[in-house]
Amino acid sequence: MFRFNTRSAYDEVNRAIQAKKFYATLPHKLDNAQEKWIASQPPEKTLVKDTETGTFGTDGWSISKTHTAFTDD
Repeated sequence: MFRFNTRSAYDEVNRAIQAKKFYATLPHKLDNAQEKWIASQPPEKTLVKDTETGTFGTDGWSISKTHTAFTDD
């Protein structure tokens, strides 16, 4: 079968090499971009307050959670 192509064999090989390099480095680039984006985000303001009374596993131990948006528990 005859195929018309204006690209030289060098161009075809060069494109294949460039594609392989691109896909080989892509996961690292995405991971770095994600870490950079996460680092640029402002810290979260937590609205939930945890209070632990006593020592875990002993009598009188309790844990409670309150939300700062509420005035009464």
